[in-house]
Amino acid sequence: MEKVKQQPLLTIELQDESSVPTVIYKGEEVKYKRNIRFDWETDTDQPGGLSYTIEHVETGNEVPTINKIERRVKGHAFD
Repeated sequence: MEKVKQQPLLTIELQDESSVPTVIYKGEEVKYKRNIRFDWETDTDQPGGLSYTIEHVETGNEVPTINKIERRVKGHAFD
């Protein structure tokens, strides 16, 4: 039985310090980004956790709207 390669949940690429990051979320590129935040902590000595927020503008409506993709996991879920 052949294993199916799972697609990454989130990919953030940055070419250099002055470039706009490329963000791929669940296989789709996020366009019109406003703010990207990613924080990860190890589980070594303290409860770890993960949180990310991707703010972007959706332009498909009559009026552009700001949308947010956000997730907090483990220790970050209680912050």
